[in-house]
Amino acid sequence: MFGVSRRKLIFFILVLIIEIVLVVSGIRYREYKSLLTAVPQNTVFEVILKPPPFPSSSTSIGGLMAISAVPTGKIFNQELKNARGETVAQASVLETVTKNSNGELRELNFIVQLSPTSDSQRNIMPWIAEKAGMIASVETDGKQMLGVDDLAKLFPKGKIILFIPLLNLDRREIGGFLPEYISYARSYYDGKIQQLNDFVVGGLKGLYGQLIFLLDL
Repeated sequence: MFGVSRRKLIFFILVLIIEIVLVVSGIRYREYKSLLTAVPQNTVFEVILKPPPFPSSSTSIGGLMAISAVPTGKIFNQELKNARGETVAQASVLETVTKNSNGELRELNFIVQLSPTSDSQRNIMPWIAEKAGMIASVETDGKQMLGVDDLAKLFPKGKIILFIPLLNLDRREIGGFLPEYISYARSYYDGKIQQLNDFVVGGLKGLYGQLIFLLDL
């Protein structure tokens, strides 16, 4: 009798957990969907960086893709691991939502800060925070890692932002001047950056669950 009652109790708890997860997921989906009301239908398009926000041999860099997306208000820190599962850096990640070319909701997680394990306070991609500060009219020193509250001021929930992902690790006008940043991206993607490229160029169809390195905003 006790064994049967225990199984019933476990079953009841599992059903309750599933129902809670479904309710929370439904609420989250509706909230995220509401953030997309002002997002244009075409969320992915080609852009030119002129001038680039980082040192480069070129005054302009073309052939880049941009994504219109909206921060959800969630910013979190995550260890960046290489293909062998070794932690190589600490990333600050911004959760955003957008829609693909079919109008379907997509969640994208962009790296907005990155610090090496040897120096947890140094941000090796300062131009992103500084550009976000300029857009948000918030004076920002991007060279030092910012806290979550400070990042939330730079990337306010519900504001449409244009994100330019790093899709090519071998372009000389980019990689030649950002060797440390590119090395971390190369270590993380482990030769699979083409999957991200295909996802973005294909209009965000399908799913992409990895973190996304940024080139600019």
